[in-house]
Amino acid sequence: MKISFDFGDENVHKERFGEEVNRIILGCADTVKKLKKFGNAITEFQICFRIFSPGSKSSYGPMIKVFFKDTICRERSHETDYSFMTPNRTILPTSNEIARHLTSILLSRIKENIRWGKQTAIMAVKESNDLLGEK
Repeated sequence: MKISFDFGDENVHKERFGEEVNRIILGCADTVKKLKKFGNAITEFQICFRIFSPGSKSSYGPMIKVFFKDTICRERSHETDYSFMTPNRTILPTSNEIARHLTSILLSRIKENIRWGKQTAIMAVKESNDLLGEK
C-alpha cells in the first residue's frame, strides 16, 4: 500500500501537520485491515492538502483520494473530504474516525466495481465465443 502526500504550497510548514499526518497514515492502514480481503484491491492513498478559502488558515485541509483496482485490473478511485469524517467539523478526526469513514465508503465502492468487472468479463467471454463460433 502506498500513501503519498501533497502539501500544495511550498510555503506551508509541513511540520505543522505532523500529528495530523500520523493520524491519516494510521487511519489508512486501519482501513486496509478493516476491509480484509477487499483491502487488497487498494493500490494507493493520495492525501492532498488544499486551501478551501484563500487567506484562512482554518480552511486548509486534506482531501483523501483512494485508488483501487477492480477484477479486470482497471484502476478506479474515490475522493473524500477530510472534514466530513467527524460530526463536529471543527475537530480533527482521529485515526479511528478516518478508518471508519473510509471503510464505510470503500467497501461498497470496491464491491460495486468487482460486480461490474465480473459482468464485463462474462460479456467479453460470450462475445469472444460468438466471434470464434465457440460455445
